[in-house]
Amino acid sequence: MTPRSPVSADKMLTVLAYFYEQGGPVPVAQAANELSLTDKQLRDTLRQLWTCGLPGHGPGQLIDLAF
Repeated sequence: MTPRSPVSADKMLTVLAYFYEQGGPVPVAQAANELSLTDKQLRDTLRQLWTCGLPGHGPGQLIDLAF
């Protein structure tokens, strides 16, 4: 298996801000198009964001994603 290259912090923050502003579900293809990313790049960024945050000792400490 080939290791994935890390996603840049600015890309993660851009994706996070985009979905926060949308306020609801957005199809991956639409979001990728609006963010000028491929579907794979967006999914890789979302997977990396999913692991971000503090160790969940209380509400609001993790980035909550469903994809």
